[in-house]
Amino acid sequence: MANVKRQFVNGVTPKGEARYAFLRKVETYEGQELGYSIQITFDAKTTKEFKAYLEQEFEKAKESYELKPGKKWSSEPSLGIHELTDGTITFKFKAKKTYKTKAGEEMTRTIPVVDAKGHPIKASNLGNGSVIRVAFSLSPYWMSNNNNGLACYLRGVQVLKYIPYGGTDAASLGFNTNEEGYDSTVDGEYDKDTTTSNSPAVEEDDVPFDEEGDF
Repeated sequence: MANVKRQFVNGVTPKGEARYAFLRKVETYEGQELGYSIQITFDAKTTKEFKAYLEQEFEKAKESYELKPGKKWSSEPSLGIHELTDGTITFKFKAKKTYKTKAGEEMTRTIPVVDAKGHPIKASNLGNGSVIRVAFSLSPYWMSNNNNGLACYLRGVQVLKYIPYGGTDAASLGFNTNEEGYDSTVDGEYDKDTTTSNSPAVEEDDVPFDEEGDF
């Protein structure tokens, strides 16, 4: 593989439903920490369109790489697309727990999470079914002829409808959401996040997560 500068494309997904959010605690597998991650699902039409978008970006991204003779791109590149046991198609974005500054200091990453108005929130128990958008960065990678594709980096999440993990929303419980009275978004501090994200743009990282395999 030629020594070329990695190309990044930043974007934001359409609205979709959250699946398996690991935004404040890292995802683990067999006792090993894997990093932060979140999956998002769309309706059938949007799923088809977003998949086509990723395929198109991959084709464009390959132009920034010059593979040596004998090396090639896979006919089935990894594009962060997963199929759950129930047949649901998800798109997964992920990031390492830590990163190194240009000075070589290792820092703990904080994933920015905001509400519909852009206010930072804790989102410590964001559950499946929450309506979200994901800010992402895409970059091509090549590890072998069979292991290559687009690295789908997690940059941040916007929560448009918050459903706590293991919980349900007010409407599904039968509550009237137009009642007069306490409004946590106006009167209170519920779930307000007063911390500041210390994570740099993805472009400042060496490799935010290992591309050798999916989480």
